[in-house]
Amino acid sequence: MYRDWLYNRRSEKTRKKKASKLGQKWTSRMVIEQLRKEEIIEKTGAMPGSKTFIERYQTTLTAVMAGLSKEELEEAQNTAIEWSAKTPPAAVQADFAKKKAPGLMKDLVSKLWKQAGVDLRCRSVETFNKNNKTRQRYWSAVLVLRSAVFSSCSK
Repeated sequence: MYRDWLYNRRSEKTRKKKASKLGQKWTSRMVIEQLRKEEIIEKTGAMPGSKTFIERYQTTLTAVMAGLSKEELEEAQNTAIEWSAKTPPAAVQADFAKKKAPGLMKDLVSKLWKQAGVDLRCRSVETFNKNNKTRQRYWSAVLVLRSAVFSSCSK
């Protein structure tokens, strides 16, 4: 208890960051959330990303799960075991990449700089379409070695 209290109150520079976790253990709730995403969004009755949507999302997901039969819940559990052992479908992997890419890139950049002296400069371009409410991200990266930067500056 005291360790947590003290940890939360020290400066950010001295805190140890947790390593980024790429894999995850799937649960039946997570599988249902991925497979029935459109139904859940529709039943919330709010715009995705809005405050009311965030407030209603978990209760709507719980209501959708309560409305499923035992066979469907068992199938979701089996799917969760399969996805944990192997890989989920490509569409689910793409959603995961959209959510996790910025954080993973930030961790990668800081680790490469601290440990190897490599500066990884990432550029992202986001395009927003207000009519369909979609956005796309494009990533490009440039590797720059610390010694190469200094040698090019000295010439």
